[in-house]
Amino acid sequence: MPGIDRNVERRTPLGGVSGRRGAVGAALEWLGHPVTVAGLAVLLVNDHVLKQAWPGPVTGKLSDFAGLVLAPPLLAVLMALPLGGRVRERPWRPGRSSRSGRPSRP
Repeated sequence: MPGIDRNVERRTPLGGVSGRRGAVGAALEWLGHPVTVAGLAVLLVNDHVLKQAWPGPVTGKLSDFAGLVLAPPLLAVLMALPLGGRVRERPWRPGRSSRSGRPSRP
């Protein structure tokens, strides 16, 4: 549309700034988020140190939780890489369903 600058930076849900970076850049930004990096650190320390020192259900659940924090951004990167930035970001419009464009039912 004329008059709309598509290169304008906007805030992402994770608090970062998004420009024209595409799907790969967004996924890498999510993977580099401090919560995701902390999840990776907890997973590595838990699996290589804590499980040998104090085996039990607590270390098992800690590993499960850290894996759940780490898995979604890792899968997003792995799914975005083959696409090579061919996914475009579409703005969400309230009152519209994502498939048909007709208003969604309550």
